[in-house]
Amino acid sequence: ISAIFAIAGSLLLWDSFSFYADCRDWKQTCLSVMRIERTTPAETQAVLKNAGKEYTLLHEKLRNNYFFLYNYGTFLNDTGNYSESAGILRKVAEKKVDSEILIMLGDICVKQQQVSEAEIWYKKASYLIPHLYVPKYKLFHLYRHAGNKVLSDSLARKIYTMNTKIYTPEVGQIKLEMKQYLNLQ
Repeated sequence: ISAIFAIAGSLLLWDSFSFYADCRDWKQTCLSVMRIERTTPAETQAVLKNAGKEYTLLHEKLRNNYFFLYNYGTFLNDTGNYSESAGILRKVAEKKVDSEILIMLGDICVKQQQVSEAEIWYKKASYLIPHLYVPKYKLFHLYRHAGNKVLSDSLARKIYTMNTKIYTPEVGQIKLEMKQYLNLQ
């Protein structure tokens, strides 16, 4: 029995060490990407290419880690790999419902011209946290771009008359834009 405990303990220790090593590699990949602001365009491409390879390897090992998946999905989105990013972020949304993820999925759908799916993601984000301005604002622009005057007018009024829980410059800009839009009507 003590041999079984020794083997089990060794496996747990190895698994913990392996997880630590994977997280350390993930951290190094993140740091290399964060440093690209100080690189030349050629160096930036090389860093992003290397980071993409590292993320792909780490994905196999950390595929159940919500934080890694979120970070990987964001990286893929930022590098223009929208289909892959959407797949990863959908997995994240299954594990943890977060308005930021839902909005990002909506944005990806807009970039891929999947307007009806973008509407679904933005609505989910809006229903999740009703006092958030951004998902409603993005829905407004989606409707306006599609030429749906009834929905864009209705949403503009709703956004403009919303009570502001926390005022930020972004909220001020959104409210001002809605006011200007409504005055044009």
